[in-house]
Amino acid sequence: MTQSSCLCGANVITYTGTPQLKFKCHCSDEGKLTGAAPFSLNFITSTDGLQVVKGKLQTWGFVVDSGNFMTNHCCGRCGSLLYRTSSGYPGKMAVKVGCVDDDDLLSSFVPDVEIFTRNRAPWVPAVEGAVQNWTDFGTGEGREASEEKK
Repeated sequence: MTQSSCLCGANVITYTGTPQLKFKCHCSDEGKLTGAAPFSLNFITSTDGLQVVKGKLQTWGFVVDSGNFMTNHCCGRCGSLLYRTSSGYPGKMAVKVGCVDDDDLLSSFVPDVEIFTRNRAPWVPAVEGAVQNWTDFGTGEGREASEEKK
């Protein structure tokens, strides 16, 4: 069982399973969500074993570029974003790596894929060996494929 918590400690969640996909997201939302980096580190896992063991998470959401509704699950006190769910990926959640309390998982985290690389800041290098997606997961298109369609 893996645990994540918010900065102030008011909310703690646990979940089962191993990361199904580790990714770095460069979508235009991430800079505003983090308040710092123009990307985020996440992993996909099932919501089946998800439990809120302390506190009560607040939720808010909006329709993203893909047309899916993205719900953010965060601490109402300190604002830490613990995970996100999308109507396009039912039964799955994107756990925010910065809130994970497992040192082993954190020390071995390397993204399998980078998404929305079209928004990558010029000073942020690509992760060596990671698949580079110009858009979201669904298209599987790299930059070259997207540019050929124009």
